[in-house]
Amino acid sequence: MLLASLVFGPFACARSGPAARAPEERYRAILERAIDLGLPGFVLVVDRAGSEPWSGAAGYADLSAGRALHVDDPFHLASVTKAITAVAVLRLVARGELGLDDRIVEILDARTTRGLPAVERITVRHLLEHSSGLYSFNNDVEYWRPLIGADAFSGRAWTAEELLDFARGHEPAGAPGTGFYYADTNYVLLGEIVAALGGGPFKEIVRREVFEQLEMTSAYFYSDYRAGRADDRRPPVEGYLVLSEVMSGFGIHPDLPRVGGGMLQATDAHERSDTAAGVVASAPDMRKFARVLFGGGFLSPTAGELLREPARRVAAGDAETAGGILRAYAKPYGVVLTAEGDGPGGVHTLLAHHAASDSVIVAFTNVFGRFDESDFLLDEVVARIVQVP
Repeated sequence: MLLASLVFGPFACARSGPAARAPEERYRAILERAIDLGLPGFVLVVDRAGSEPWSGAAGYADLSAGRALHVDDPFHLASVTKAITAVAVLRLVARGELGLDDRIVEILDARTTRGLPAVERITVRHLLEHSSGLYSFNNDVEYWRPLIGADAFSGRAWTAEELLDFARGHEPAGAPGTGFYYADTNYVLLGEIVAALGGGPFKEIVRREVFEQLEMTSAYFYSDYRAGRADDRRPPVEGYLVLSEVMSGFGIHPDLPRVGGGMLQATDAHERSDTAAGVVASAPDMRKFARVLFGGGFLSPTAGELLREPARRVAAGDAETAGGILRAYAKPYGVVLTAEGDGPGGVHTLLAHHAASDSVIVAFTNVFGRFDESDFLLDEVVARIVQVP
């Protein structure tokens, strides 16, 4: 199903006929609300059962150049990348090439797993669901140095081996299988598993098993773009980082460009961890992926159950929020299942599914560090969309 777009000044919207005018007015009001709140740019795709998909964009892809944001502009997905890696893993599971309860020491070589705490007990399921307990480098100041800190202009990128060294050198957050301990470390290891079993480099496998299968023609890896190997791809939307007391604790490089409004131009700080936070794609392509992720016919029934487990727990009243491969929330408008990402390169991304209305929502904004972005997306954007008659 294709999404068309028309440009109206700083807004770009897709229309699907007179019958859609009432929902469209509400969706357009969401775009206007986002810009009124001071977000540089905002992209929204709504795919509700029984209706044609709707898409719109507002604000700017590049504040300095005054370049308007368009629906098909590619965004850095940040941690939504993990959902793509998870799908690649689950396709191996569906083919019988990998078991969820396989221990990773039986899959990976000793050089990769050496020194990781309790590694003999860690399974593929633990990695997928963030229950391995391994140390998370996400908020480590040292990890941020080549992104926004002292090495911001060095061109340095962390290797998988270096990222695993963080876990080797720190105490774990908990024992495997004893809790939800969110860590990109898990998805670094999953990337190594995909490469070990998939018959080629991780990125090649994801291109073949996910991007090509779902016709995600805009998708690419930011590491390739930075290395000059994706010159035929459109550059990602410019990202902006809010200067604040919290962010100053990460030692922000003084030469990062200022753009006014207390923000830095931070696109070059996009994470390049291919398996955990490194994919770039457009909102329409992520709508295709979201339909698969939240219940399409691309994965096995077992994989679907695993992906929806947090939503089942929340719906049963076990918790108001639950984490696994995906995240689930109990909201006044019902249970919503999400994949979310944000990062120092100036981006906040959301894929959401509201089961009661079978609505898929894709929302991107090119700012990080306000720390109200998630509340806006869940409590205003999703809430207003699912309540449209």
